[in-house]
Amino acid sequence: DLNFDYHVINPEENRAEMDVLVSVYQKNLIATYTEIFKSAGVTPVSFLSESTAMSNSLVDCCDDNPYLIIRLMQDRIKIVIVENSVVQDTSTMMMNVAEFVENFSGQSATELKSSLNKLLIYWFTNKQGVTEHKKIEHVLLTGEFADNKGVADFFEKNLKIHSSVGNVWKNAFSFEEYVPEISKEDSMKCAVVVGLALAAGAARGGGFGLLRFRSIGPAIGGRVSRVAGVPGDPLTFYAA
Repeated sequence: DLNFDYHVINPEENRAEMDVLVSVYQKNLIATYTEIFKSAGVTPVSFLSESTAMSNSLVDCCDDNPYLIIRLMQDRIKIVIVENSVVQDTSTMMMNVAEFVENFSGQSATELKSSLNKLLIYWFTNKQGVTEHKKIEHVLLTGEFADNKGVADFFEKNLKIHSSVGNVWKNAFSFEEYVPEISKEDSMKCAVVVGLALAAGAARGGGFGLLRFRSIGPAIGGRVSRVAGVPGDPLTFYAA
């Protein structure tokens, strides 16, 4: 009933023990997305989780430092911890994010602060059988509400961790070489899509050049290299 995947953390280190991250996905969840794509005439080559796609776009592949990635969507907040360029913890908190950004002292803000602090305590104290975790010193924000006034300040004040809006183009290109036509505000919604595109480029043996935007319309057809879905929401997906 389950599909397992694994990733060896720091495989180049010569140690008697190694740290291995194991990911588990329900087969029926994968089958649901596969059928959706097949019905649209699309043949997915492989699947990538939303969390991994975000990490691909926001964190340098050679950066071993830990990051807390927070994606703010309309009805939920995705929380991801990345260390050694590998997603090591992920969770989703359902909430009215618009209400949160309008009132940083309201109930939603209080619940979010409590949940994040519990997660950080777990992260720092969960050392049994694994290498000791590094201290998280940076929060990366993405999603449609990431750049709203006061959002970064809220997380920095309540988590005591430097917080800033992430650059979704970090691993795609330099702004000195190319400036995308899409606005910064809209790019905050594209972290997953950019991460999928980067993974697709890597799968083909290298970079995919400068990104260019084109209208693909509401219809979907042909082949894709990477897809990512949102657990519990079979009608929302990302393709590259």
